[in-house]
Amino acid sequence: ISAFSGGVAYTNQKGIFGGKNQSQYQRYNVRLNSDHAILKVKDFDAIKIGENITFSHTTNQGIDTGSMYWNNMHDLLVGNPLIPAYDANGNYMTNAEQLAAGYNLGTYPSNPLANADTRGLGLHASKGWNLNMSAYLQIQPIKDLVFKSQFAYRYWSSSYRAMTRIHANGTDVATQDGASQSLNIGSQISWENTLSYTKTLGVHNFNVVIGNTIQKNTYGETLNGEGKNNLFEDDWDRAWVGNTQPTKLVDVYNVENWVKSQYQGDWSLASPSKTLGPFTFTLDDYKFDYKSSNLQVYLEGSIKLVSSIDISAGVGLTIKARVSNLGTDISKISVKYNTTQFEKAKIDASFAGMTLKGELTVKKGDSTKGDGYQGSIEFRMPGDLFTVNSNGGYYEYKSGNTSYTWGFFNIRLGSATGLRLDPVVINSIKGGFYFNCKKKGDNDATPEKGIIGVIAGMGLSTTAGKVSSSS
Repeated sequence: ISAFSGGVAYTNQKGIFGGKNQSQYQRYNVRLNSDHAILKVKDFDAIKIGENITFSHTTNQGIDTGSMYWNNMHDLLVGNPLIPAYDANGNYMTNAEQLAAGYNLGTYPSNPLANADTRGLGLHASKGWNLNMSAYLQIQPIKDLVFKSQFAYRYWSSSYRAMTRIHANGTDVATQDGASQSLNIGSQISWENTLSYTKTLGVHNFNVVIGNTIQKNTYGETLNGEGKNNLFEDDWDRAWVGNTQPTKLVDVYNVENWVKSQYQGDWSLASPSKTLGPFTFTLDDYKFDYKSSNLQVYLEGSIKLVSSIDISAGVGLTIKARVSNLGTDISKISVKYNTTQFEKAKIDASFAGMTLKGELTVKKGDSTKGDGYQGSIEFRMPGDLFTVNSNGGYYEYKSGNTSYTWGFFNIRLGSATGLRLDPVVINSIKGGFYFNCKKKGDNDATPEKGIIGVIAGMGLSTTAGKVSSSS
């Protein structure tokens, strides 16, 4: 069962202050997400996967509303109401014109309207782009016990430019006009793992959650520049650093050599891998099968993020097609696409000594087991301080007029240090169940209707060594 949703939104807000630099804010949002129930058991989803993608673009132009000293609204509130904002010619009143008109008030009062039109407080514009992507795997071995692993990637960039006109407004005086610009680009990855259990007792709901989140800024760059003497003087549309003389770069900040990781990649025809920035795309396996005009192509690939967090995810697909007119005349050969079958999904991640590995396989047309799903997941902390191993399968078996579902699930919690309860140490706890099948091992079984079982065990040891293992 799959669910898909998406949305598009647009926002446009215009301000009422700023004169020729009237503020305006625009934002575009696009959202796509889906959830897929890979395995459903009775009234709950045992295995789910999903993703969420959002993109936004914003533009913002006009007045500043920052701190008290860089805020056009604050300038309006504290402006002197006795001094005219404009002279007889309709221009902003300068300091010299204030003195000539008899407004000798000591320190030159600031003109709040001029502040918004003659310097960067009002003459500025910014743009921003944000991309957020996440994918999750959720496993619910028993009802209300949920393990969820989610990997997220965020990319952002922004640009800003501002202009200063020649002015003498209060204590703020500029004898040269100019322009300034900045650019910021960055990205971030995060990996979150949680294990939660919900239980209702009477009118009380209990929810226990344990987990951890790992977050890292990967690559990025910040660039600031400014210049004096605008070539086009008061023209705001042409107020760019490149249109000033001379141009001065103020400062540059690099994070992990963004230019290299963003634009350079390595491609080898002898190797089915492509490296682009911090990502490596690999074709792990491929197979071709042709029988009775039916062509099957199996492809298995993965994508790996190479950084202090190593994480890779992969899928396996079988593409089926029918070939006709296969003879000596190549021009008459026809290949008609039939279907694409999902075969496998896997994940492999490590960070700071912790590892997570998981695999889900789709079984189709197995005469012994039937059609279904089988998977495993393993989590280890550094030094095996805490380990979790689980596997299971769920199938639908048909033979003649007989049809039934069968499956199994195992989980093992372990620790290298163990839980000390003198004179013994508990090193591991094991549990599981199976139905309508005969167990052959931890990760193998064959269908047999009517057999139901529960697995429970514990590993014990002493300082002298292993004492017993019961199940």
